[in-house]
Amino acid sequence: MKRLHAAAKASLLTGAALALLVGTVPASARPGEDQATGSLDAAHDFQPSSTSTLSPPPASGLSEQLKTLKLPHTQMPSADAMARHADIVIFGHLHNQTAAYPTSTSIGSHKLYHYVQTIAVRTMLSGGGTRPPSTVKLVTDGVEPLPPASDPLNQTYTGPLAEGDYVFFLRRVPGTELYALPGGWQALYPVQDGRLIALQQQGGFSAYHALTVRELQLKLQTASAAPPSER
Repeated sequence: MKRLHAAAKASLLTGAALALLVGTVPASARPGEDQATGSLDAAHDFQPSSTSTLSPPPASGLSEQLKTLKLPHTQMPSADAMARHADIVIFGHLHNQTAAYPTSTSIGSHKLYHYVQTIAVRTMLSGGGTRPPSTVKLVTDGVEPLPPASDPLNQTYTGPLAEGDYVFFLRRVPGTELYALPGGWQALYPVQDGRLIALQQQGGFSAYHALTVRELQLKLQTASAAPPSER
């Protein structure tokens, strides 16, 4: 197995972290195959790691906004529905520098935090207008202290994501310059050896699994051009 870190240093105080273990994309994998049962063993385990650098949030009005922000955690019913729900879809490099913002919300014995990271946009696959941004601010949420690996909270809250190349399906957070992942893990696709990895045990869609970035772009363009009755 080749390790791709998926959430790093989810606790500002303890430095605890999650790492997402995924299989490698087989060179023979191609769109149209039964990838839901293919040789890629998508996201199946979590274990400690430490790949992100967390810092206290800068003093700004954003701290107050994020203190009461509630990110939606509604699962998307299909790949097409997620694509329609996303304001932009990008292929980019996520930097590891992370600002952690405490909220006023508790979940049991855990405190809810928001995390803001920067994505360097490499390719705008959908949306973005005539002047797409060169960087995008991503906001995720997570709980502290970090729950055990088997805790269902890990499925709901991604926490901060480790540095790396991903395809992101993103939804603008109203009233801010931030973007969030609709459906959480469903909207995040690590890119390895030029192909997307669908985190299927976290709800990722096999329709996008093993596609190249260009193949995904063409798929999204075709879907957006189709009449509503055929989407």
